[in-house]
Amino acid sequence: MENSYHPIENVLNETLKNIKNIIDINTVVGDAIQSPNGSVIIPISKISLGYVGGGGELSTTPVKKGEYPFATGTGAGVNIVPIGFLIQENENTKFIQTNIGEGVEKFFNVLSSVMQKISPLIKEKESEEK
Repeated sequence: MENSYHPIENVLNETLKNIKNIIDINTVVGDAIQSPNGSVIIPISKISLGYVGGGGELSTTPVKKGEYPFATGTGAGVNIVPIGFLIQENENTKFIQTNIGEGVEKFFNVLSSVMQKISPLIKEKESEEK
């Protein structure tokens, strides 16, 4: 039976193992914090992950019989945003949501729409000056 191992397989597997080490359940549901009044606070976060990997042969000329030079590359991006806190006081449990990042997102949405509206005016002014 032919060996189905491919050089990129090792690179992808190692990268995924490292990502698993970085992100675990404690990243999403943080460690419980005991407050002085006896309530327990647990931070909750949202995680977004992007991952890409690829590779290819560098040449059509083999280095040895059946072996071609091979190059690989991988990349990953992680975004961790706190979304709230789970709070247990006495027999009551509640979730308090944070709005971190919401203001920044709104700002860039408004900025984008303003730029779309004034961009034609700027181009028109530049063409008049020419």
